[in-house]
Amino acid sequence: MLQQEFWQEHYRALHSRVSEVGASKSMDYPNDRLHTYTYAQMLEGLGQLNRRSLLDAGCGWGVFSMIAHHLGAYVTGLDFVAETIVSLRSLHPEVRWESGDFSDPELQARLGKFDRIAAVEVLQYSDFSRAVANLWELIAPGGRLVGCVPNSECPFSQDVQRRRTQWIPVAPDEIRHSADSLPGCAGLYMRGLTYLEDQTFLPYRASDWAAEITGTPNRIVFVLLRE
Repeated sequence: MLQQEFWQEHYRALHSRVSEVGASKSMDYPNDRLHTYTYAQMLEGLGQLNRRSLLDAGCGWGVFSMIAHHLGAYVTGLDFVAETIVSLRSLHPEVRWESGDFSDPELQARLGKFDRIAAVEVLQYSDFSRAVANLWELIAPGGRLVGCVPNSECPFSQDVQRRRTQWIPVAPDEIRHSADSLPGCAGLYMRGLTYLEDQTFLPYRASDWAAEITGTPNRIVFVLLRE
């Protein structure tokens, strides 16, 4: 089974259990706290959203899409599980929902350009460089592409990949290489998120935003700025 087909079936099964397990677990987050904190880091990287167009690439049940909508963004939620998108159109008609693969040229033409693109925990399911290049085509001048990916240099991620080879974490050098290859990329910022042993207050320790990652954090949030 191809990588994308594997994950499409995986999430079709998970999404169908949303009423049983809740939105977070139906989108593969272990708990609500990690889910919420990840979104907080994404929002910081995205910056101003009011009156900005935003694509939530791999939106799942649209939780992040709705947060951005309520912050004033003109939101398009995109996911490759068509059944989920059908449900979202009925539940939240105030947001534009699209189904498909963002690498599809016909879909890209229909989507148009965006001031902001959020790719939250989705880029590990495909070829990272190719996926970033495809999303970059959809970024308007002055826009931002923000993603959150597992760090391939983290021992925890390495253990997960040994058990599930279709899950491909990303190294900081891969992110830098992609940034260098993108036309009109004006800057790269990264932040490492490291699991805390005591998660009573926060689930992660977050590093400062910088062009380099120090240590081996579990997750990397990155921001690519377009001229």
